[in-house]
Amino acid sequence: MAEAVRTSELVERRERLLAQRGRDDPETVSLTERLRATLAEGTVVRALEPGPTGADRDLAVSLARREPVHPAGDAAELRRRLATDRRVFVAEHPSLPGRPMNVLWVALCRGVPETLAEVLSPEVPVLDPEVGDSAVFYSIWNAQGGLAGIGAGTQLVKDAGEQLRSELGGLEVLTTMSPVPGFRTWHERHRTREDLAASCATYLRTIGPDGRLLDPVARFHMGNGARLWRVLPDADPSQRGRDRSFGVMANYRYHPEDIAANLSALRAGHPVVGDQVASLTDSA
Repeated sequence: MAEAVRTSELVERRERLLAQRGRDDPETVSLTERLRATLAEGTVVRALEPGPTGADRDLAVSLARREPVHPAGDAAELRRRLATDRRVFVAEHPSLPGRPMNVLWVALCRGVPETLAEVLSPEVPVLDPEVGDSAVFYSIWNAQGGLAGIGAGTQLVKDAGEQLRSELGGLEVLTTMSPVPGFRTWHERHRTREDLAASCATYLRTIGPDGRLLDPVARFHMGNGARLWRVLPDADPSQRGRDRSFGVMANYRYHPEDIAANLSALRAGHPVVGDQVASLTDSA
């Protein structure tokens, strides 16, 4: 238990340093290296059991309440999020018992939703998971502020996908429904296209002077081997969604057999996109 306490204290110390001095401060850098070494091995990805009698009910409820991407609101929203056609995966490390490092929320669907309401609304009927053909990763986040930039998000997405394919033989699509956090600012500055979907597709394909994709969510998923599959206008009409990206969201699709080729193309400066995204950008 002493090791667990020390690790949690290091995480909390790094969170304070990031806020006060930034990630390039020498003490922050030293602490980052120490935590990377501690967490390099032993991380486990598992699906929680959030049902009414599940062993992880309290943890799942707490995570739903804390969730920064799409926080659960009232009791009805919470019940829907924990229904049998939903999954929540966590990345955990033995040195941080009871403190997940990263969290992934998944909706099992028949067909791929085009709006966030089709995933989050309490009015959406609960689906028999066995007839679902799509797994939609609609929220992935770092549950420990002190682990920003050194969490286990990549392993979480990979292992969760493998577990879902093993559990549900009918799954045909693994995709995200992702926010586009940098789009509004970029569009208002550049306004290369009046059509928001086309402008967003251009933004998400753009590589900056540092050789990286501009959008942080695109960098994460495409850096894990996903392709930019679709741009979804008006997918998130909430105030938060409009403030962030005019309500536009994106799908990043994971094809296990394509990951190596997608990564190779990205390294060469040619991010792989789906037909819809290509048509939006090629019509300029």
